[in-house]
Amino acid sequence: MAGYRGELYEHCYRMLGSVQDAEDALQESLLGAWRGMAGFEGRSSLRAWLYRVSTNACLRRESVELAFVAALQHLPGTQRAVLILREVLEFSAAEVAPILDTTPASVNSALQRARKAVDQRVPPSAQQAELDALGTDGRFRLGAINVLSLRGGRVVEIAGFLDPGVHRRFGLPEELPDERCEVNGGSR
Repeated sequence: MAGYRGELYEHCYRMLGSVQDAEDALQESLLGAWRGMAGFEGRSSLRAWLYRVSTNACLRRESVELAFVAALQHLPGTQRAVLILREVLEFSAAEVAPILDTTPASVNSALQRARKAVDQRVPPSAQQAELDALGTDGRFRLGAINVLSLRGGRVVEIAGFLDPGVHRRFGLPEELPDERCEVNGGSR
């Protein structure tokens, strides 16, 4: 089980959006898996079973929210879990079904609903238009760390870290100067 600790922690963080909640859920998951190991029947891989235990630990927590993309925050827990397990971790519907104690058809249906909900919440304006509307700010305050994973020229994962605890772990400053302002003598 120790070999899966890192990826299970990442999964819990994706589900909960908080370092502390992810650590708590991971501990709860590992303890539950250790206690339930005798009941593991081998009908799925150990990895899939551990993801199921971790997902259930996250879905039982009151603070369940996914803080990576604003649109994902509005998904119900099961749709959020399906979207992460299928789209981010690339599990098949057959692998996700036992993790969530459902059928592959239900997994596919939840995935379609999740995709539709996310598509409906994508902002209509471009990011540059939003930045232009903000005007000139002399300094930038760190609000999130967004990590994009690319595969084959396509974004396959977006992980957003909103928790200031994550920022401090990387030793990042809370504010950054706008280099354009410094280069141009304070104006854009």
